[in-house]
Amino acid sequence: MVVLRTTIKIKKGDKNMTMIQTKKKDDENPKMMTVRERLPVLDDEAVANAISNEKMAYVLGSMEGRDGQYWYDSSAGITLQKVNDKTLRAITVVDDETPYHVLAMVMATCNQLGIELQLDPYAVVMAYEPAEETEVPPVEEPGLEVA
Repeated sequence: MVVLRTTIKIKKGDKNMTMIQTKKKDDENPKMMTVRERLPVLDDEAVANAISNEKMAYVLGSMEGRDGQYWYDSSAGITLQKVNDKTLRAITVVDDETPYHVLAMVMATCNQLGIELQLDPYAVVMAYEPAEETEVPPVEEPGLEVA
């Protein structure tokens, strides 16, 4: 079976999107795929969200730090690093659907701003480890005290 994957490229200030389709076999080993190949295709709503003023302000605010500064967003599962004023680098991504989606959105935001987002070969894919569920002991209801 062949899975089609569509990549959307957005040029700064360009409202037109270029769509390129590539064919990938679904039996490919996901461990051998690059981070860029693992990014999902964003639908129109996600692209609009990614290039919103709020998202662009977030990326621009992050770019105000010093070169080399990095931050980990635990809710997104990605670590980003400012390389210079025009380059942002993904240095870790958790191997799960949400982090790849967030990274695809960050890429769309960066493209809109004219900032290069470096993925491969810099990004290290971290194994997804679900949070351990801890058992909460039952709460004992106060009862009658016997003397």
